[in-house]
Amino acid sequence: MQSVIDYLFGSAASMPHGVCLLWQTDLLALHAISDVLSFVSYASIPMALLVFVRRRPELEHRWAITLFAAFILFCGLSHLMAAFTVWFPFYGLQGLVKAATAAISVLTAFAIWPLVPKLLLIPSPAALQKVNAELGSVNSNLKTEIAEHRETLRELNEMRRELELRVEERTRALGVANRELERMNVDLSTFVHVASHDLKEPLRGIRHYAEIIADDHGEQLPQSAKDDLSSIARLADRMVGLINSLREYTRAGEAEALIEDVDINDVLHAAMDNLRSLLSETGTTVEVVGTLPRARCVRAHVLTVLQNLISNAAHHSKGRAAKVTVEAHITVDGVTLKVADNGPGIPENIRDDVFKLFRRAANEQGEDSSNKEGLAGMGLAIVKRIVERNNGSVKLGSSPDGGAQFDLLMRPA
Repeated sequence: MQSVIDYLFGSAASMPHGVCLLWQTDLLALHAISDVLSFVSYASIPMALLVFVRRRPELEHRWAITLFAAFILFCGLSHLMAAFTVWFPFYGLQGLVKAATAAISVLTAFAIWPLVPKLLLIPSPAALQKVNAELGSVNSNLKTEIAEHRETLRELNEMRRELELRVEERTRALGVANRELERMNVDLSTFVHVASHDLKEPLRGIRHYAEIIADDHGEQLPQSAKDDLSSIARLADRMVGLINSLREYTRAGEAEALIEDVDINDVLHAAMDNLRSLLSETGTTVEVVGTLPRARCVRAHVLTVLQNLISNAAHHSKGRAAKVTVEAHITVDGVTLKVADNGPGIPENIRDDVFKLFRRAANEQGEDSSNKEGLAGMGLAIVKRIVERNNGSVKLGSSPDGGAQFDLLMRPA
């Protein structure tokens, strides 16, 4: 133990470094003060580095800075030991401090070289200033764009508010218009009902008196007068038919507006039963394509559509036996009806006109048959009105037999 102390702190045989300086005061002060100031400076630098590393925990390679701080600190201890050995022969301790300094120095030297390429990647202040300037420009542009976007958003909000006001005004206007339209429809239906009742009575009187004249004075009247009386009766009947068709048209798509589970086959049989006399007189037959399904729809609407299309085909059979084929199936949109006949068909140039009031297809000679006695020309107009009331569509084309084919889609409201 005593040998270790002697090794570290010197033996009696060892002399302090001041002996070599002949204890000259100026030399002693020069060496001692320089070494002490160097130690103080060396000790201050690691402290500053450690404070910096502690306050910047996000820095990479903090261990390298800590190792560099230890290297500087041990270099300072070497200067401190040099100051001590001027008066005290602590050469063993000074050697150990130098050995530790050497070890830290070698370790730091080996560690610093691999870090040089990484440290070179750190941008220079000029590069950082350039990047900062670019970022400032980008930031300025972003601020400008943000301001423009805010202005655009403000304008869009104003437009949205204005649009909402317009929509509210239009909604109110449409509400008023719908109420007015409903009132007008009610007034129209009432008018047609009253007018049909009031007009039918004089027509019945005209037909009645024409029949009385024909019965009472038939033998005294010439044939031309008899023909005129017959024409009066037919025209009165035609006028009654027109009045009934108008009344039916105003009510089309409104009566029994109850959606229920309906067997289309039963509806077809009901339509044929209603038209039994007409089908028998014209020799018209009705065939079903496939199986008619059940569907959720308004029974009265489907009945009216089938009845009008079948009667229309029978009336236009032109003296030959008409054949009507009916097909129905269910889609996701509603009920699809296809009704085709083997009649003369409808030319493409007048297919849009046949759905108008009092318009019928031209006959084979090309003249307008809308004035033909006995038919009102309202059937297809009623069909179109019903389908449109059910948000559907009507497509008129040619059947495989050369006649007309109607494809109708009825969507229950």
